[in-house]
Amino acid sequence: MNSFVSDGDSTLSKHFLGHREKDENAFLEKIQPHMDKMAAACQYFQEAGERDQILVGAKWYDKNTRWTKNAESSSDRIKTAEDIHEFNREQLSDAEEPGYYWKHNIEPVLEALDYYKRALNYAGPELKAARRIDLIARAACREQEVVVAYSTFLYSSEEYLEKKIRQETDQDQLVGLDDKARLSLVWVRIRADLKETLPRLSEYLVGVQKLLSDTRFQEFAPEEADGLYERLLFVLESTTDAGQIREEKKLRLKRGKLLYKLALKNPAYYPNAIKQFEAASHFSDLTPYSPGEVYQIQAQIFEASLYKAKCIYNQGDYKKTYDILSDMYTRKVDGRESKTVEIDLLRDYHSLKRETLIKMGRLKEADEIITGYE
Repeated sequence: MNSFVSDGDSTLSKHFLGHREKDENAFLEKIQPHMDKMAAACQYFQEAGERDQILVGAKWYDKNTRWTKNAESSSDRIKTAEDIHEFNREQLSDAEEPGYYWKHNIEPVLEALDYYKRALNYAGPELKAARRIDLIARAACREQEVVVAYSTFLYSSEEYLEKKIRQETDQDQLVGLDDKARLSLVWVRIRADLKETLPRLSEYLVGVQKLLSDTRFQEFAPEEADGLYERLLFVLESTTDAGQIREEKKLRLKRGKLLYKLALKNPAYYPNAIKQFEAASHFSDLTPYSPGEVYQIQAQIFEASLYKAKCIYNQGDYKKTYDILSDMYTRKVDGRESKTVEIDLLRDYHSLKRETLIKMGRLKEADEIITGYE
């Protein structure tokens, strides 16, 4: 793995830096701006609807407002694209024409990406190769490689640890365990973060969080994304740290929303979604938090309760839905307590309450509800 990573680093260093940087942190620091610039050029064309025409180059207007070096000094040109409503892209740092810049630099980037992908095949429970792919994949307009890299790292790490556990454990203790139970043993080992055991907990969490926050993994693989949330929550559960408890509740809400979307197509997901929303809304003690944090927590509790009500409404239990909505305290999000008005939450709350009353045949009460404040 290290040999392939070194070859990839050398390829990038030779082309962009003109010399091989021996210190890894210095290399990453110096190569990052070049990768960011290429990624910006790639993103520009994707936003312009020219993903398959990356080599065409910018249109006349773009060249004369964004990508020409002397655009701002020319009195007969539009000086800023922000004045045009439909045009809102950030300028590359040196304003080089994006298509030319990308074409001029793509070959060594693709060569380095190939080295890093080879390294990934040998990386096992080490994150280094996946991080390198993350470094340059967007520059090559290949964002999907980031998903492959971190997914491979996670599953390779779990497979490595499962084999290690089999070697160290009496086989009689493993008899009868299903796949989920065996995977739980792996997660326990990762959570313990033993010095002699890979992967490192911090690196494992990086892999999970990168997939959930920096990619579109949740959109095209929602079931697998739910499994990632399960991994994160397993690591955070049973904590007594107030900050980690709050992070756990945030993750519960996010996971619940994901399950809610899945439940719209498959109602079998509703029970677990409700479970996540209930957990997200339960704080046994708010005293460790600052007033500002308490306001945010109250809004989160309100939102989680609202989603729980939506789940139960979609299951057809309108009386229970109404009971939940009636117990919710809108002052927490209407500006009187939180000092901020959560317009969308209030609108959703009143709309759901109105629809619930209609379903219950209480039309007069429903007509009295408006999608605003109580």
